[in-house]
Amino acid sequence: MPNATSTSVLLASDLPSVLTEQPETSAELLPQMLQSLRRHIVSVPTEADDLRWIAPESDTDWAFFAWASDAASSALSSSEANIGRHAEYYTLTEGRAIGIATAAAELHSMFEAATSKVLEDDALLETFGIPAALHAKVKDSFVSHSSGVGQHSIMGRLDLAIDDHEVKVYEYNADSASCLYECGYAQERWANAVGLEGSDPGPHLRSELTAAWRDAGIPAGAKLHLMLDDDLEEAYHARYVRDTVQEAGIRTKLIKGVEGMCWGPEGEVMDDEGERVQFVWKTWAWETVIDDYRSQTATHQHSQQRRVSLSDVLLSDGVTVWEPLWTVITSSKAILPVLWQMFPGHPHLLQAEFELSTALRNHPAGYVTKPIGGRCGKNVTMVKDGAVVASLGGGFDAKPLVYQELWPLPRMDGFSVLMCPWLVRGKCAGLVLRVDKNLITGVDSPTEVLRIVPL
Repeated sequence: MPNATSTSVLLASDLPSVLTEQPETSAELLPQMLQSLRRHIVSVPTEADDLRWIAPESDTDWAFFAWASDAASSALSSSEANIGRHAEYYTLTEGRAIGIATAAAELHSMFEAATSKVLEDDALLETFGIPAALHAKVKDSFVSHSSGVGQHSIMGRLDLAIDDHEVKVYEYNADSASCLYECGYAQERWANAVGLEGSDPGPHLRSELTAAWRDAGIPAGAKLHLMLDDDLEEAYHARYVRDTVQEAGIRTKLIKGVEGMCWGPEGEVMDDEGERVQFVWKTWAWETVIDDYRSQTATHQHSQQRRVSLSDVLLSDGVTVWEPLWTVITSSKAILPVLWQMFPGHPHLLQAEFELSTALRNHPAGYVTKPIGGRCGKNVTMVKDGAVVASLGGGFDAKPLVYQELWPLPRMDGFSVLMCPWLVRGKCAGLVLRVDKNLITGVDSPTEVLRIVPL
């Protein structure tokens, strides 16, 4: 297995700079039209169009309203179909929804098995680009989880490509992900306001989250600090999580960045009310935390001689964090080749490699390059017949690459449709869609309403 720091590893920055914008879809990339997943256009009543469906007493809904009212967004969609009080939505058959949920649970177990394999193999762990000083901490995190007595994950989101028969996984956002509020609340409220057919694809997501927090091991009377960045989307996402935590009977406090945090007399982290920080849920990916750790350790300054940093809090031995540290392995693109080695030919996996083989280079479907540690489609490149089909820029061009078989998303009326199951404690608790005119979905790809309909 190649080492991520070796000179033989290709970086995203080594790829030719050929596209800054994605071209229109080429015919040979289009999967067959789907019978189980359909796109619809509906006339939107005024009360739904101007977000009157939000609950006026909910600061979560108002945070969503602030994001949706931003110039770059509009309600649940930014597609041209919303012009003139018309909007798009999608329907999925009950049978297909059950099949996707079953596949999602199986994939969760496979990703955990691959995480275990990585953490048992130091050479393999090196390819994930995690500082050696943190290896023991990552391993301890997973051992605690797998033993059944330690900290477990709460939630994660898979990114899937589906058709009427196949379910293929692109990656597992087991660390941090968006579209939770949309999946568990907004799409159902909007659908009811518009009067859409079908049923909610995430009716139990909120209750499942509450049950998971109730069993998370936070002692009675303790407080969960929810740490988020200064971002409109994270504001409503974090508040939705907070609501489920409060329903579990746990005290909460929202903290933007490390605002108000300081060192206590014994080196513990304190919040601005003088309460010790012991339990945290975060919006940041662990990769971001690790980047901060690298920056802080480079100064060679003892932590208590400077202001509290993000990594001081989230990597502290005295702080329990969700999602747990071991999910940095599960969420990494580097786990994709490990999965393929462990489960070669599995119907839900795409061929993936650390080094581009002749077989994958010449694969009739093409292949995709993904930076290890990359997120939100950034620096992803799609190649078919030796030519770049689509590519996104981003800030991960210095990261080593993995290679994955190209399996295009279904295209409907010019939009790519990504299926995203939300899993709670390893079981599918809801479905949500992200769509984009481009072949690669990204951080700004709109969420569209999904409804479940009979066969």
